[in-house]
Amino acid sequence: MLMSSDAAFDVYLNTFTEGLTQIRAQSRDSFHNQLYFSNVISLMEQYLSNLFIFEITNSPESLRKLASHDKFRSATVTVPFALNNPIDEYLIHSMKALVWHRLNDVEMYYKKVLGIRFNISRELLKQLELRHDLVHRNGHTLDGDKVDITDDDLDRCIALVEPFVLDIHAKYVAQKS
Repeated sequence: MLMSSDAAFDVYLNTFTEGLTQIRAQSRDSFHNQLYFSNVISLMEQYLSNLFIFEITNSPESLRKLASHDKFRSATVTVPFALNNPIDEYLIHSMKALVWHRLNDVEMYYKKVLGIRFNISRELLKQLELRHDLVHRNGHTLDGDKVDITDDDLDRCIALVEPFVLDIHAKYVAQKS
């Protein structure tokens, strides 16, 4: 999807903030709070992914920086693969397949390609671990204990994720100005 950088800023951030607005407006109970909590993290992942893929799709310089990342610098491809598959599509597809809530991994790409460092707090990482229990263990910890998400837990998740995304957005916009 090709669009101007300004339109990308608006679309990706608006999708994130509109999602948070919808979550805040919902009536809450423990079951739905688990879904909303997971969705807050998904909104963050979508923002990080969309912005990064937009950048490497629309900026040859950013794509070159990505290609020089350690993951790709030492990658080997066969001659038939290279002849039949554009390398830019290979790089973009690799990024689309990335797990975008692994913030330490994602930050390496953002730092290398966009020069953006993340402000990852321990509390934010705890939210990601909690989301993992909700999504992959149906709301239970490794020990089998039930995870209940209160209204305060959901509000705390939003209060950690929202400024994290807004900080990245502000850094990106500042670079493009």
